[in-house]
Amino acid sequence: MTDPVAPKNLILGLETGGTKVLCAVGAVGDPTAEVARWSTSTRSPQRVLADIAEFLAPLAGAIRGVGIAAFGPLDLDCSSSNYGAITTSPKTGWDGFALLAAVQDLLPGVPCLITTDVAGAAYGEAQRGALRGARDLAYVTIGTGVGLGLLQRGELMVGTGWPEAAHIPVQRHPDDAFAGVCRFHGDCLEGLASGPAIAARNLELQQTGVLRSAKQDLDVTAFYIAQLIATLYYCFGSERVVLGGGVMKTSGLIETIRWELAKRVGPPGSRGSSRSLSVELTALDGEAGLVGALLLAGEAAEQTHRTESLHAPLPFGAR
Repeated sequence: MTDPVAPKNLILGLETGGTKVLCAVGAVGDPTAEVARWSTSTRSPQRVLADIAEFLAPLAGAIRGVGIAAFGPLDLDCSSSNYGAITTSPKTGWDGFALLAAVQDLLPGVPCLITTDVAGAAYGEAQRGALRGARDLAYVTIGTGVGLGLLQRGELMVGTGWPEAAHIPVQRHPDDAFAGVCRFHGDCLEGLASGPAIAARNLELQQTGVLRSAKQDLDVTAFYIAQLIATLYYCFGSERVVLGGGVMKTSGLIETIRWELAKRVGPPGSRGSSRSLSVELTALDGEAGLVGALLLAGEAAEQTHRTESLHAPLPFGAR
């Protein structure tokens, strides 16, 4: 590291994912200008924090703000004694882990902002990606699970356990008899349209000797995802929805979703609103969460000794 990014002018973005933990160091005033990056697998929290401490050792005293985008569910109730902790998790050692407090222990007195991983990704896309310029918008990731980051009038809407899109009920496709894979609800959105659901459905079809074309597979998946987008439009006025995650890398899926969505919402003026609705693929891809964490860190650096979530109804940077 060289001047002018030198001592006392750095920020830390931290993204904890289901399989990987990412850290990036940026510059105050230019959060996404990365100075250094580090990653490790999501092992026990104690081992992960020890590795982060080792990574940060050469930067002692230089970090001015921290942003965390973490898997959850997270306790984001600012009045809670467990604020910033992971509430429940199947990952060994992470259930109830006080993540925010652990990071604060590593960097005493450094202001920190924390939010969920998908909200962090939405923030990154809103500021540096495919959601720029819109005020009512949503980021949806569809991969191992389904996650939603939601913004209203430019404000990030996030709380303990919400918004939750994964488990909404959906109308069944007439050609889909698959029971679903959700361990709670079976055939909710995540149970029918997530990566594991698609793989399990295809395996079931193969085992029963049913042959289905790639187009039919796309039609079924798009049928369910389009229902979520239509719901976001009708309930929240989301004018732009950005889709990310492994499932959305499927060739032809975004076009099929747009076609299915057009049938559900119709043209402007026929749906109770004259607002346009666009659906785009992520511009930041797998970087969205870390970019969001760095941007939060930049805001935290401007907030002396304050540690709260970026939380509605305040706009970006207001807390």
